[in-house]
Amino acid sequence: MDAAPPRPTWKRAVPALAPPPAWAIPAAAVALVAFLVLAFAPALFNCGDTSWHLAAGDWILARGAVPHADPFSHTFFGRPWLAHEWLAEVVMAAVFADGSWSGLAILFAGLFAATLLVIGAFAGRHLPPRAILVLLALVTAALAPTALARPHVGGWLLLALWLALLLRAREAERAPPLAAALLMLVWANLHASFLFGLALAAALAGEALLARARPAVLAGWAAFGLLAFACSLATPHGIDGILFPLQLSAMRTLPMITEWQAAGVSGQPGFFLLLAVGTYIVATRPVRVPAVRVLIVVGVLLMALAHARHQAIFAIVAPMLLAAPVGRTLPARAAPAAARWPLLAALVAAMLAAVIARAALPAAERSGATNPAATIDALPPALFRRPVLNAYDFGGALIRRGVPVFIDGRADMYGDAFMEEYARLSGGDMAAFRKAATRYGLGWTIFPPASPLVAGLDREPGWRRLRSDALAVVHVRAQ
Repeated sequence: MDAAPPRPTWKRAVPALAPPPAWAIPAAAVALVAFLVLAFAPALFNCGDTSWHLAAGDWILARGAVPHADPFSHTFFGRPWLAHEWLAEVVMAAVFADGSWSGLAILFAGLFAATLLVIGAFAGRHLPPRAILVLLALVTAALAPTALARPHVGGWLLLALWLALLLRAREAERAPPLAAALLMLVWANLHASFLFGLALAAALAGEALLARARPAVLAGWAAFGLLAFACSLATPHGIDGILFPLQLSAMRTLPMITEWQAAGVSGQPGFFLLLAVGTYIVATRPVRVPAVRVLIVVGVLLMALAHARHQAIFAIVAPMLLAAPVGRTLPARAAPAAARWPLLAALVAAMLAAVIARAALPAAERSGATNPAATIDALPPALFRRPVLNAYDFGGALIRRGVPVFIDGRADMYGDAFMEEYARLSGGDMAAFRKAATRYGLGWTIFPPASPLVAGLDREPGWRRLRSDALAVVHVRAQ
């Protein structure tokens, strides 16, 4: 048999291109679709809190300091305020200054897509490509209802990265690298979910202890945990930043806020679909999950059922914890093929094109149920010098326009007593309204048309409608 001809010298000098990992194609495809939908969907800005986060970022950039007292309301002005998301707000304000609403859309759609890629990269070490495609589609559906231009979306990415680092360490029967603990420096200044990250590290360190890991490994976990805790204290708030999430969760008036209400199938179908599919898979296959991880999944599930805002944590944490146990019950996967490179390159090119298109196409502020921008902009500027009683969700839009508000999305600052007073006012208790009007010197109100207070003010002597539309009704007090 004749010997094969030798390869040309130039081909021998170029190393063969390694095939892409099997998870790369499905993960990139889902991330691309998620980016396209989120970046071009007005629902991304369907939250009044986006506006006050922008205002807070502007305040910090203008003064070079993090506020420790409220600068935005006329009811709590100068009182202590823990601006725990200050880093996210600075990033938002800086992006908005350069790219306006289009820049914010790219930022948050990009964070969402990056979160899916991290989940796909970790789960792809254990699951076949088709399973990754289904998994990420379910995760996307569960995350989508709360994918808003707010700091918590950045917390999703950090949670996925953090958990991937912890689980990789457990799989290798070692401690996480100490450098990974520095991630907590960013997380603790970005969003309060960092406390859950510390809890995850403690739980998986406990798993290593129960598994009788080597003393050197346990010492490594202890060092990692101590460094991570120290990094979480490196905020403008110190120990108060650690206590803040606990104090917030203990507020009795949290159910007044939609995202803190119990989960419902009609409002969060994606979460319940993910839960149903995951339950079916675990129930019909011989899945063996370590006890500590079972406790984590059950704990996060209870959190998600109690408060809708925690469904995102479940949608990230549960699939990553269960990927390896489920993967061991599946047939062996085929090796990745080099032919996938052209498809992966096409997906990357499509993502770049989507970013360029979003940056090039102008985006304007949209009026909506939580942002009656058009209504506010049509009001006489002189009105803004009079104290206002506003709907909770309208606070952000007013703050961004320099109007001192009665209340806004910072329920943690206002506290239970004030939130209960606001509930009586917004619920149409006219006796409580008259007392508040005298106490705070109220000159005007702005509430949704269906608010009980609107009907009460229509009958209240000394008050009249100034403007009304589909989003808001404005009443003014006779001077």
